[in-house]
Amino acid sequence: MDSQGFVPLPFIAGFKRVEALTKDIDILRSVCIESDAIELRRDSDGGDHIRAKKGWENMVLKMEERDLSARNDGPKKAAPPKTCLLEAGEGEGEGRMITKAKLNIRFGDF
Repeated sequence: MDSQGFVPLPFIAGFKRVEALTKDIDILRSVCIESDAIELRRDSDGGDHIRAKKGWENMVLKMEERDLSARNDGPKKAAPPKTCLLEAGEGEGEGRMITKAKLNIRFGDF
């Protein structure tokens, strides 16, 4: 976690409980966009980072206590990602809508 409370989305996508729900990072990104609890920020290099919308300040460690990969000031703000319609399934015509109610990802789940 960086100084702004952000964690790279691919890092979260690698959690076993998240992988059990989906391995499609585009679905995770879209769920984060639609979430009332999660903020998604795309940095200037195109990387996606997420954090809790409320209370993230309480989760940030001091710089010297963080993993080396998290010793930075966080992503520089870029244009917010756009919302997209989600469908999942195999084969043509077998897709089903996935809503944030079905793919309920919360920070407390991990």
